[in-house]
Amino acid sequence: MKAFIFAAAAMFGAAYAGKATIVNNCEYTVYAQSFPFAGGNRDLATIESKKSWSEDLIRDGNGDTIKVAKDASLSGPLFFAYSFSSNPNTIYYEMNSQWGNPFGDKHNILSTNKDCPALNCGANDAGCYSTPGNVKNPGCAEPADLTLTLCA
Repeated sequence: MKAFIFAAAAMFGAAYAGKATIVNNCEYTVYAQSFPFAGGNRDLATIESKKSWSEDLIRDGNGDTIKVAKDASLSGPLFFAYSFSSNPNTIYYEMNSQWGNPFGDKHNILSTNKDCPALNCGANDAGCYSTPGNVKNPGCAEPADLTLTLCA
């Protein structure tokens, strides 16, 4: 019986991919596009006000950067990024403002579906976001979902 439970748990863990979700609580439409670490990109997503968008976490290439902006050309985007470690099985996540942050004047939160550290950035709190000189990259045991809430 123990072997069956262990096998079922292992299958569930391997099958559960996790989700990356963006919740747009802003009063305007936002745009997002994934750029997996393995190369290429996915289709541009249009996320209307008070709507959300999600995709499975991308494991090819060990992670993903999702550019999030107020315009479809993704100018000056906030980067919602994550990567994986296998020893132990951990997902690391961040909001990176190195190339811009069109939502910096709003309250934004990057959280997990578990009891893991959230990045809870108040309006105009530039120090809450990752930059090359100020890395904010907490980790969480897998499996986990990530949710970026804009204009929280």
